[in-house]
Amino acid sequence: MATAILVPIALVVVDYSRIDWGVIGLLVAAGLLSSAIPYSLDTFILRRITPRLYAIITSFGPVVATLFGVLVLHEHFTPLQLAGILIVCAAAGVTIVTQRDHPRSELESTAETIP
Repeated sequence: MATAILVPIALVVVDYSRIDWGVIGLLVAAGLLSSAIPYSLDTFILRRITPRLYAIITSFGPVVATLFGVLVLHEHFTPLQLAGILIVCAAAGVTIVTQRDHPRSELESTAETIP
């Protein structure tokens, strides 16, 4: 949606003399890596796993952000912040271990047979 709104404005105000193929390549790479590829992977994965498992996997987002913060940005976290991250991981782990299949209703069974 943002692209549909901003491209017409950019076509009017951009200085075409300053654009080269390197800039265009960077813009395309940024668009693919930040939106197109992650969205496609999410859609692909959502079709193959349960919504509960997807929610559990995405709950590990703070851990990934913490790792990148430490490794790339050299951030330092307080023990309280680290404890919070560990609690989120433990809760997600317990949820994965205790996950059980729920009995399917007749309607759900019928819906699965529809291509």
